Amino acid sequence: MSPSPEQDQAAQLQELIQQLTVAANACDYAPGSQGYISRTNVAAIAKDIVRLVMAPSDMSMHHSVNMLEIVCIRTLMGLGVFEKIPVDGSISLAELSRVTGVQDSLLERQLRLLVGTKFVEQTPEYEYVHTKFSRAYIQVPGPGNFFQFINDECLATLVHFHSYVKERAAQDGKPVQEPDDPLRNPYTHRHGMDGHPVWEIMAQFPDRLRAFQLGFMSQEDSVPIIGFYDYSALYDPEHDGDRATLVDVGGGQGQSIIQILQAFPTLRPDHMVLQDLPEPIAQAQNSKLLPEGVTAMVHDFWTPQPVKGAKAYFLRRVVHDYSDENCVKILAHLREAMGPDSKVLIADMVMPKRVHEADLPAAAMDNTVMVMGGKERTADGFNKILEAAGLKMVKIWHSREGGATGNIVEAMLPAGNPRGS
Repeated sequence: MSPSPEQDQAAQLQELIQQLTVAANACDYAPGSQGYISRTNVAAIAKDIVRLVMAPSDMSMHHSVNMLEIVCIRTLMGLGVFEKIPVDGSISLAELSRVTGVQDSLLERQLRLLVGTKFVEQTPEYEYVHTKFSRAYIQVPGPGNFFQFINDECLATLVHFHSYVKERAAQDGKPVQEPDDPLRNPYTHRHGMDGHPVWEIMAQFPDRLRAFQLGFMSQEDSVPIIGFYDYSALYDPEHDGDRATLVDVGGGQGQSIIQILQAFPTLRPDHMVLQDLPEPIAQAQNSKLLPEGVTAMVHDFWTPQPVKGAKAYFLRRVVHDYSDENCVKILAHLREAMGPDSKVLIADMVMPKRVHEADLPAAAMDNTVMVMGGKERTADGFNKILEAAGLKMVKIWHSREGGATGNIVEAMLPAGNPRGS
């Protein structure tokens, strides 16, 4: 006699509990990729247990709670409520209302949901206390800045994405397709500014731009560049002469160059070049953080690359902002500047064909950059744009085996094809 559905489910539950026990006993809480994989393995099994015991009808309420938790967190962040909860103590509703100037009833209703989701906690006397999550959200830079950016720039843009793709397809007389135009996408549409670059639009909102900048500062580890690629091999002191070792194309304020020079002290700062638009270059120069000797150069990567024959042209978090067609244009300018042994190094996420728990942030980022017509790519996707630009993929370097985040895609000119022509 076959087991009943209830018996089968009970057996699955016991098996998952055993798997969870094994994973929990082996859990590594240390920072870094190994600890991340270990923790996400525990989380994946725990989520499997939750999904197993949930009825299908429970899922809509589960999604509703998640959506409204986001609303409550963003509202209370904007009202400065979390900063008023003592870091190591508690605060009553009445006192929290007094110090924030927010009606007690509104605070109580929004905090009630966050207590239920364990984002904040309450004492037995119903006073509010921080959890490790809410406490982290008041750090600057910190995960709260990244949350604000995702909410204000991406979620607020994508909330009507289902309507946008159908309306845009009808206007263009084409099937529904992914946004792929940096000047005509969900973000430009939301602001009524089709034809303008996303960064130009965002610059009109200084507070939102600051949240974006601080948010990605807090997420530096999500696209690591150190620990799995030997940058020192790019520099040959006997033969390089004045040749540039690395050109950081679209490198912002130089965070990547700073990390690379700190990790590889044999590299010479005066052989490193930082390129970006005027504002980030000015910020890099004014910050005084850029190592002495590094060349800070204003350059638009849509135009020909002025530094010829560098050992490496480095692109971190650049190609994921653009469609295949536009990435080919960027890469083609680099191809024309490359020497026979020059490399293109693309530091970005490499999507697996099947996403698992540890890869969910990458899958989320793929949908995030969709607001501006960008996309994360699989290995095949990178190979496609490199070949179209006249380049050949050499290797994908992984910060962890099989991980979507923390990769460097290395490419060169094809043998016997010095300019890809």
